[in-house]
Amino acid sequence: MEFTFEPCKATQTDQALQNCAFLNTSDYKICCDKVQTVPLYLQANGIVMLCQPLPEVKAGYIMLNAQLRTHARISLISKAAFMAFISSQQNYLESVQFTVAPKKTLTNIDSDELFNIVKQSFNNRYFYPGAIYYTDYQGTTLEMSPKQEGILNSFTQISFSPAPAAKKLILSGSHVDGTTVGQSALSDAFKKMAKSEIEGGDQSENEIDIQSIGIGGLNAQFTQIFRRAFVSRMFPPHLVRKYDLQHVRGILLFGPPGTGKTLIARKIGQLLNTKEPKIVSGPEILDMYVGNSEANIRKLFADAEKDWKELGDESELHLIVMDELDAICKQRGSRGDSTGTYDSIVNQLLAKMDGVDSLGNILVVGMTNRKDLIDSALLRPGRFEVHVEIHLPDLQGRHQILLSILRL
Repeated sequence: MEFTFEPCKATQTDQALQNCAFLNTSDYKICCDKVQTVPLYLQANGIVMLCQPLPEVKAGYIMLNAQLRTHARISLISKAAFMAFISSQQNYLESVQFTVAPKKTLTNIDSDELFNIVKQSFNNRYFYPGAIYYTDYQGTTLEMSPKQEGILNSFTQISFSPAPAAKKLILSGSHVDGTTVGQSALSDAFKKMAKSEIEGGDQSENEIDIQSIGIGGLNAQFTQIFRRAFVSRMFPPHLVRKYDLQHVRGILLFGPPGTGKTLIARKIGQLLNTKEPKIVSGPEILDMYVGNSEANIRKLFADAEKDWKELGDESELHLIVMDELDAICKQRGSRGDSTGTYDSIVNQLLAKMDGVDSLGNILVVGMTNRKDLIDSALLRPGRFEVHVEIHLPDLQGRHQILLSILRL
C-alpha cells in the first residue's frame, strides 16, 4: 500500500527530538484506516519510521527531522513515496545498547534518568545500527546511536555507553553497558511470553515450548518453574541489588515415578548455563560414620561457597540436584535413631540454603515421590519454596513425548 506526501522540515526543537514522522491528523486517520494497524509505520527507501498525528502539519505533507530525511534519502524539493510497514513480533528489540555523545560539554550522565527519558520519548521507534538519534537531557542535546536494529517497546532492556568521541563522558547508574538480558533459551522464552501478553493472548499461549530441548508433555510445569524461579536470574547483578530481587534457591519436584522429574532437573542446568550440575541421590548422602553425612551435605555446597566468597554476585550459578529427597529429609523427630543423624542432615541443609551465610549463587532442585514426608521447614520460602507437581501426561503430552523421541 503506497502513500505520497510532500516532505517538510520540523519547525520546533521538540518535534525534531521526537525522532518520528508527523502527518496531518486527517491524513494520519486515512492511513490508519487503510493499513488497519496502530501504531502506524511507513517506510521510504527501505527505512521504517513511526508516524504520529500533528494538527500543525498541512494536509498532504509529512514532517521529518534532518536525521530521518538523510537516513531515508528524502529531498525537500520533491514528493516522496511511502509504503505501509506492518510490524511483527520479530521486529521488537529484546535489548538495545546506545552509544551516547553530548553536543555540548557534559561530563556526567545518570543512566537511570536517561533510561526513563528514552523509554518515554523513543517508545515504538524503529532503530537502525549506526544511525544518529537525538534526545534532550537536562537541557543538553544528546546524540545516540543504537547497536541493534528493531522497534523499542516497554519490554526492551536498554543500556548505554559513551561514544568513542565522548572520551570525558562518565555514565553512572544501573543502565551502563552490560545491563541487557543476553540471548538464551530463557530470554527467548521471556520475550515470547511478554509479546503474547501485549497482544492479549490467553494463558495457554504463554506456555513455553520445550520440546526442542528434548522434553515432551511438561510445557505447563516448566512454564511455572520459569516464571517463579528463572526470571530474576536473567537480570544483571547490579539490577538485582538495586531492586532487592530475591532469587529462588530451591525447587521441589514431586509426583509419581517415571514422570520426568529428573529430566527437568537436568534441563534446568542446561537452560541456565550453570556449572556442571551436582546430581546426588538421597541415600548416597548417608554414611556409616557419625558426622560424615552432614559433611557430605557441606561438600555439595563447597564450590558454590568458594565462588561466592571470591566473586560475590558475579559468580556463576551452581545447580545441585537431590533425588529421593524424602530418604534423608523426613520430618524431624519422626525417626527413632539414637545418633540423630537424619535430623542433623535436615539442619545442615537448612543452614546451607537459608542460614546466616546463605548463598545467592545456588539453585537446589529436590525430587520426591512423597512430598508429605518432607520436613515442613524445608518447604518454606528461602528453601524449597517452589513446589511443582509432575503428573502423568495427558493425550497431548504423550503426543509431544513421542515427537520428542522421534525428533520430529
